[in-house]
Amino acid sequence: FDHDGRGPVSGIKDDDNNWNIQGHASRIIEVTELELKLFASLYDATGTPPLQARLPALHSQELIGVLEKFAAQPKKLGDLEGEYFSTVMFDETYAQRDGTIRRETRFPDTAEELILSGPHFFVGNPLHQTPRTKCTEKAHYDHLDLIDLPDNYLPRTNYVQACSRDEYYRRTPKTPWNQTPVIDCYRLVYRAMLPPPNERTLFGAIYPPGIAHTNACRGYVFSPKTFLQGIIFGATTFSIPYDFYTKTTGRTNLHQMLDSYPLVGKSKLILVRVLALNCITLHFSKGLSKNSRSRMHWHG
Repeated sequence: FDHDGRGPVSGIKDDDNNWNIQGHASRIIEVTELELKLFASLYDATGTPPLQARLPALHSQELIGVLEKFAAQPKKLGDLEGEYFSTVMFDETYAQRDGTIRRETRFPDTAEELILSGPHFFVGNPLHQTPRTKCTEKAHYDHLDLIDLPDNYLPRTNYVQACSRDEYYRRTPKTPWNQTPVIDCYRLVYRAMLPPPNERTLFGAIYPPGIAHTNACRGYVFSPKTFLQGIIFGATTFSIPYDFYTKTTGRTNLHQMLDSYPLVGKSKLILVRVLALNCITLHFSKGLSKNSRSRMHWHG
């Protein structure tokens, strides 16, 4: 309260990763009904009265201006209703109980045998870690060096199919527009758990057809009509501004919160960047005909 307002506003933590207790006038945030209206538009259902708005986790006045930029975007993911589908795919507990999957840590022979867990991927990186031979704790993963990986690399999986292939497909969630098993589609996959105190909070990557996941992740499938928009949405969620937006919610589980995230216009530069970061093995050519690859190249 005694600060003169000069100098930069420090972050929540200092350079040594300790909680920052330095005072600054800009860290005093006056919340009026105008700010509450902004919060309601970003964090609550449409039509929520300002006085019932959720309060975001903010630590400086300057961050209000950032939130205003998000609120000013005219379109959200939820506006694509019917053109995308979100699923946890296989519940880790119930899918083992009903014989859909079973716990077995090993290298898969094909992409169809890989079932993702949260630690497998990072921000825009589908090959971040692989489980160790004995994987019983969340720390039992080894980091991967993308430079040294073979073109057809697949990490170890902690789960494998426990039923026939036909039954496995029958139990796989289907897209609402053509009833295609989501396992046959390219998807955005995010970790279900959100750690706000960490350097990054929202972890997601693009995955090719064949690969499944447990409810430690949430997958997003986009219809042919919105496929490119979905890839660009993925690129924005891998960015620092969207990670900041996630942190302000204070939430620790993803659920359906991405529905309220803003969509940006199509950008060739963003598309090229996100595809270059994610499409790092031959598995990403699966399911794309020659004409499809040409269209992707043209859009890029």
